[in-house]
Amino acid sequence: MLLRHGETDANKQKIYMGRLNYGLNEDGRHQAMQVKLPFQPNMIISSPLKRARETSVALDLPTIDVIEDSRLIEKSGGSIEGKTYNEIACNYPDLWNIWETKSLKYILEARFPGGESDADVIKRIDDFFAEMEHTYQGRTILVITHSGVIQAIRYLLGKDKKDIYLTPIPPCYIEVL
Repeated sequence: MLLRHGETDANKQKIYMGRLNYGLNEDGRHQAMQVKLPFQPNMIISSPLKRARETSVALDLPTIDVIEDSRLIEKSGGSIEGKTYNEIACNYPDLWNIWETKSLKYILEARFPGGESDADVIKRIDDFFAEMEHTYQGRTILVITHSGVIQAIRYLLGKDKKDIYLTPIPPCYIEVL
């Protein structure tokens, strides 16, 4: 089961966070406290970023250990981290066009300067799931992560472009695998 973290001020301001360590805002904490999981997990594996960790705390599942795994961290945006989407579009029009049109032909390998491509994220998430299969077989796991990681998981599951990139992933979105 996947859960995207709650809202941050950067989400509200349309700022690309990537690996910047924003915490939840008041709405995000409230969203996380209101999450209704479809079933009880045995364990939680979370991105180490503050917004994901704070989401795990707000769920109020004190008897369940939370393990952090750096492979669940958001896609690195490199030079675009901390920039608004308007600034990104102005500074990197060609890459922005690829990002906006979500052309699978190009988006998997496209990367902003100093950042990761979707293919990079897919590789580390594939490694994460391969390890999970062997280490935590038979466990009901809640993975708390980011929209870019959820997109990578959708890709690994063989979803089409519409399901990978065009289906919204709002704060505290739950997806059952």
